[in-house]
Amino acid sequence: MILGPLCVLHLKELNHQGSEDNPLSAFKKQFIPFSPMSCARHVYIFLKPQAFSFEPLLTYLRHHTEAVEFMADEKAYAFLLRWATGCESWKLKGNDHFVLGTIRKHWGDFVKENPTPAKTIEPLMAMLFEDASGIRRQIQEYEDGAISTNEALKSMCNNCASSRAHGLKPNYENLLQDNLAYFEAARMQYFDSRLKAATKSIKALNAKASDPILVPTQAKDMGVFKANITFCFEKMQITKAKESAAEPKRLLPQQSSY
Repeated sequence: MILGPLCVLHLKELNHQGSEDNPLSAFKKQFIPFSPMSCARHVYIFLKPQAFSFEPLLTYLRHHTEAVEFMADEKAYAFLLRWATGCESWKLKGNDHFVLGTIRKHWGDFVKENPTPAKTIEPLMAMLFEDASGIRRQIQEYEDGAISTNEALKSMCNNCASSRAHGLKPNYENLLQDNLAYFEAARMQYFDSRLKAATKSIKALNAKASDPILVPTQAKDMGVFKANITFCFEKMQITKAKESAAEPKRLLPQQSSY
């Protein structure tokens, strides 16, 4: 599918004060866009209309919202992918697992309530769900609760959008392989910070202990020490992950902040 007609209007913290007879209300009535929104984020997805000036609408929105973005084509699809995969989340540090499911639910409701407008963007939404699901499946085995996957997600989404813009079906495994460096860099940054914290703790304990733990002072010995500490942290992370997986599931689902 060619992304040329795709348009996305993205608003943050919309101020509803004032008359409902405004450019945004007129826009929604005329085009009936798909708008899976939350209290803090408003996203309108639609195909570019002919002979319609967006400037009055954008001028109005700049005075009634914290931020407004109007995107089209590849840029719009890249944003939708980043949003759907969770890396646009503000509250969950750019890795929200629940956004995609929430958008699917809103889409199901929109199709029932507005079947005719839904048909115009149905191929696009099917492609979005396919790509977002494919990307999330690829990154899950690399995710770590203490390691941000945000940069990798962003890059994978942007690369995927570029493929779609050129009429190509993306290979999700290749998208992951091309961005593994982000995961490795984040992992090393995390372990380096934990190593510094561990070394500080060991030195504090040594001040009180009768049998101190030796912390290397030579660079050649620090490499072995770092490898041993890193192994301990990795083992701890795996143990925690297994314990978490063994816990009974919650009866109530977590809420998305999308």
